Amino acid sequence: ESTAPESTAPESTAPESTAPAAERADPAAARTAASSAASSAEDWAAVVAGLYALRAQAFASATAEPLAGVWVEGSLQRAADEEHARGLADAGEVTRGFRPTARDVEPVSVTADRAELRLTDGWDAYEVVARDDPDGPALRTEAARPPTPVRIVLLRTTAGWRLASAERLA
Repeated sequence: ESTAPESTAPESTAPESTAPAAERADPAAARTAASSAASSAEDWAAVVAGLYALRAQAFASATAEPLAGVWVEGSLQRAADEEHARGLADAGEVTRGFRPTARDVEPVSVTADRAELRLTDGWDAYEVVARDDPDGPALRTEAARPPTPVRIVLLRTTAGWRLASAERLA
């Protein structure tokens, strides 16, 4: 089950986001975090934070391209996220304030090419706004997801760490 609204990341070919500057993820920082060799819980937390930032960028810009830097190719959760981003784009909408967070990141099993982590993630309520008026009134507010225990599996690709799966444990 996906852990968001329903790794050196490659350079995104996504158009410039219309979201306010404070809402946009820093793709370079996300790429660095997602590609680094992680060994400690803090390192893994940085990798996850980078992946989550790219995911938020996809919804803040209503473009699926950043998701290639988040999920492995063929992931059902990637397909769901891409569908969500396309749905936002088709409706002329973007998200404002969607910032998934992860804490208590603990490696469970780590090899050179695969990592299983347990963590707690969630997000505050966020708004959906018109793409052509990202600073304007909210069209609707989406509910927060309280902190939830999650098990994620990451795979190392030639471009860096990518999420293979994310499963809520509670």
